[in-house]
Amino acid sequence: MDFESIYQLYFKDVFLFLRSISVNEDIAEEITQETFTKALKAIDTFDGNKDIRAWLFTIAKNTYYTYCKRQKIYAGENISDNIFAEPTLFTDKIVDEDIAFLVHRFLHDMNEPYKEVPPL
Repeated sequence: MDFESIYQLYFKDVFLFLRSISVNEDIAEEITQETFTKALKAIDTFDGNKDIRAWLFTIAKNTYYTYCKRQKIYAGENISDNIFAEPTLFTDKIVDEDIAFLVHRFLHDMNEPYKEVPPL
């Protein structure tokens, strides 16, 4: 199979994979292009015994992680300055009557099989 066919067959799959992990369409498209550039340069190293799509996904994932390191993008939310602050107990959080009422209301409005905790 020639590289043009590989590109045509798997471009959308690689793009959608990257779109799912990057949550940014522009970044996903950029990394997809870079993935196929790297794949073209390394196509001689592909042994053909494995699924080429999995090989492309591995290149895509590693390229995305390299991009994130360069851009200092971290998964999830920004790291808080007080991340190592003393943890608070759940019970301390619901002491406030308003929050307790909201929790009660939420539990009351749940469908029947989810309202109760099953016995151990």
